[in-house]
Amino acid sequence: MTDLTVLLVIAATESGRQMTLEEVQFFEQIYHDYADSIQKRIRTAVGGNSDAEDLAQHCLLKLAEHVGTLMQLKPYQLAKYISVTIDNTLCNYWKKNAAVTFESIEDVQDGMTEHRTQYQPDIMLDLQQELEQFTAAFDRLSPKEKMLMQYRYIDALGMQEIAYRMGIKESGVRQALYRARQHILEMMRKGEK
Repeated sequence: MTDLTVLLVIAATESGRQMTLEEVQFFEQIYHDYADSIQKRIRTAVGGNSDAEDLAQHCLLKLAEHVGTLMQLKPYQLAKYISVTIDNTLCNYWKKNAAVTFESIEDVQDGMTEHRTQYQPDIMLDLQQELEQFTAAFDRLSPKEKMLMQYRYIDALGMQEIAYRMGIKESGVRQALYRARQHILEMMRKGEK
């Protein structure tokens, strides 16, 4: 997978503007949360050939270029946006390489539905395992970490509102959320071993 710093530089070059510190931090979190899933989904779709790495990088670049828009989305909208970006990347790849011929938008939709159905059992099993690992890790968080995660990702509250409710600074909310996410990921990794 392409280095995060390289992706950020390329995205800034292609978009013609520098990212703010907040945008960089937000994209870093997207990268850490989704890069492996994006690469796995693309590798499955293209049969694990050498193009998979380039396609995953392309997806991440598109996301980095639109990070300002992504920051405005709710968590479920962000996941949908990422999924659509992957679908568009795959459709363009298949069309360019004549692996699939699309006559109309209905053909594209049918092709994507067929592709998803073909791999659905494996994807669902992976998601179920990840959900079980996440649930177990979430249960081991401190009450403060759980509250932060609840406010941000379930209630979809902004940083300012969370800071107000918890009586801390916004920067403290960001740091605490980052540490809570890292704590969950660390516990999930330990659970895999």
